Amino acid sequence: MRELVGVIVAVALVFVLLFLRKNMALVMLGGSLVLALFMRVDLAESFRIISDALISTETINLLAAIMGIGILSELMYHNGAMGKAIEALKELIRDSRVLLMLLPSLIGLLSIPGGAYFSAPLVERVGTGLKMSPARRALANVYFRHFIMTIYPFFPGFIAMISLSDISAGSLAALSIPPVAVGSLVGTWFVFRKAGRGSTVKGEQQSFVKNIKSFLYGLLPLILAAAVLVALGWPFWAALLSALAVALFQYLAGKGWPAELKKRLFLLFKGIPVNILLGVAGIMVFKEFIANSGAMEQLSDIFNHAGVPPVLLILLFPYLAGLVTGSCYASLGLTLPVLMPLLGVTGNSTAMLALAYQGAFWGYVVSPVHLCQLLTVEYFKVPLTAVLPHMAWIGAVVLAFSTVFFTLL
Repeated sequence: MRELVGVIVAVALVFVLLFLRKNMALVMLGGSLVLALFMRVDLAESFRIISDALISTETINLLAAIMGIGILSELMYHNGAMGKAIEALKELIRDSRVLLMLLPSLIGLLSIPGGAYFSAPLVERVGTGLKMSPARRALANVYFRHFIMTIYPFFPGFIAMISLSDISAGSLAALSIPPVAVGSLVGTWFVFRKAGRGSTVKGEQQSFVKNIKSFLYGLLPLILAAAVLVALGWPFWAALLSALAVALFQYLAGKGWPAELKKRLFLLFKGIPVNILLGVAGIMVFKEFIANSGAMEQLSDIFNHAGVPPVLLILLFPYLAGLVTGSCYASLGLTLPVLMPLLGVTGNSTAMLALAYQGAFWGYVVSPVHLCQLLTVEYFKVPLTAVLPHMAWIGAVVLAFSTVFFTLL
């Protein structure tokens, strides 16, 4: 029980300090220290936990990917690739609101760690044209990155769900469509309720084919990284190497190309997001302390002895686990083995698995340690309150609908 209290205190501390815009790395270090004190681990054990977190393949790949994304963002801004791609897409899609929806969601489908940091510059550019505040742009970046993710078969949470249970991919996707539809309607209305339509391009318009070519060439580094990722199965950071090489030489033709190339080489260092890398390292350490605390098992025992209705338990346990861990697949991995015995007494076990999936997903989305939210507010220089409360009430609407919908099936 002491460990569970420690997790609650640590998460609350992290939540408050991030609201106050304190340094992410120091906040996570403080949360980990609180957990270590409640766990009563000695210095040697603490260093072991920290070491396990920092040298894990997951952490190293994540840090390398975020560093690559930071450098790639700098290069694509400097060489004009992002601007040209957006201008071409504006010609193809005349409504900037649709454009704003597409950019983060398409990047989100690539499942790139730190992808919210990559889509943020795109959202900022289009959102400025819609006269959206930085806070609303930050919300749009997080929301549209995730609003269709529960039906995407390559989302890690989706893969975890079908791997850890007997639900099929087709059933999970089909059952997730109604909650996605409700969330899309509510969230899209809220994000755009005070936005303009955005300006349209004046003057001579390029042909459709020319715009398609300009759009694809502008995003060629990203497209190439995705192709390498899918075709070769490389780690994210390795796939980004090919993208960096393309961005380095993209639009380089001209008399002054040697000087321009020197500037771009300098961006390889300037683009390294040091503060964000330290913050992400802190998040991974914090998650490792939670995993070693045993708090999730204690939380399960409390729920089981409290007489909580099985349907609420199936919803709330994955939700709280996602909220604490900031990971959908971690939440499902921790809670599905505990929830499996409850499925037989709730009627439609497949529907209840879909409900657990929705709970884990929205807990992960609104978690104060959710990487996408933290990277987004860091980029837009807004407090966490600009994003998290709005995502939380949208999630509450979706989960309320999901509870009724799946119970009636």
